[in-house]
Amino acid sequence: MGVATERGMAADLAVDLGCDRIRVYVPGRGIVVDQPCVVARRSSNRAIVAACDDALRYISGRQADSVLVSAREGTAIDFEAVSCVLRHATSSAGWGTHSLRSRTSRQHMLLCVEHTAGDVECRALIDAAKAAGARSVSLLSSAIAAAVGAGVNLHRPHGAMVMDVGSCLTSVVVVSLGSVLACETSPVGGRAIDRAIREYLRDSCGVYISDKMAEEVKKCCAFAAPVVGCSPVEITGRDVLTGMDRSVQVRPEDLRLVVEPVVDRIVGVAINCVTDLPPELSRDLVETGIGLVGGGALLAGLSLRVEAATGLPVTVLDRPVDRVCLGAGRLLKAREIVSYPLRGERRSRSALKVSPLPFFDATSRFSSLFSEERSMLPLSQEDMIC
Repeated sequence: MGVATERGMAADLAVDLGCDRIRVYVPGRGIVVDQPCVVARRSSNRAIVAACDDALRYISGRQADSVLVSAREGTAIDFEAVSCVLRHATSSAGWGTHSLRSRTSRQHMLLCVEHTAGDVECRALIDAAKAAGARSVSLLSSAIAAAVGAGVNLHRPHGAMVMDVGSCLTSVVVVSLGSVLACETSPVGGRAIDRAIREYLRDSCGVYISDKMAEEVKKCCAFAAPVVGCSPVEITGRDVLTGMDRSVQVRPEDLRLVVEPVVDRIVGVAINCVTDLPPELSRDLVETGIGLVGGGALLAGLSLRVEAATGLPVTVLDRPVDRVCLGAGRLLKAREIVSYPLRGERRSRSALKVSPLPFFDATSRFSSLFSEERSMLPLSQEDMIC
């Protein structure tokens, strides 16, 4: 199956549909779409009028009659919103609306789902992808995608652990030989940290801040580990009483104490996964360590907290937010190399999770994509394309 059709449109796509962002990978081009996973709805009739970047532009000029809504909230899926987001993102990646009648212009979509996703969610995602224009859909466990994106060699009989801290969900998985041997998840992530920061500034400092401002404060001022010598930072928000703009001084150490309960829950997911492992897998993890991916991996000090709690070395990978999409893209390219079909739409839960994937041991040529000498691969030149 070719990478592109005769019209120059992308034929196969790998999609990472997260709670905050949607990323689309096109073989030969890398990640070509990275947009917010939101839609704009009219307040009167809840009709969707725009999606992704267009929704942000639409809402900026029509705040009175429209509302911005996330397409996903953890495992909860808004079918109509997800379909619109997928249609907008895939159209930006090359699946143009003018090619709807062509049977070759829109072909296969590889869609990442949580490893613990149930049958209802999987079926809803498949239907949403088909409504967006895909002729066929395969579901890939995001745990496998994150492991491949982290450079784990799925052919080696050694355990490897990957921790994905997303915006709504934290998952820790141990994979070996293409199978998920252990998995722990918790509905906590970056949004919980943002919410804790907003509530602290509202209750203790008397100022309201937006979700975007809370995320910026988290990136520049919040820490998961104790810090010393950091001067207070100035945060501007809306006064709770007067409604006027007001600036407050906040110490980074105070923010660390605010986000401490959330960080404890995130670290607890890794602890639960490690404590349930058999001894032979624990020995492998001492050598390979934990690969930290996802947007939450950028929280300063989180790797130190996980390393101290588990006793395993932790590596924060380059571009951690893109690793799931990059891993799905590598597997999409590998299918072409081995000429072996991906597992598609089935009714059983094990098939929908696609674990283990059937082409992992199809041919030795696939293993050449991965390095035998090290467990964490560098980004290729194609993966660097955005």
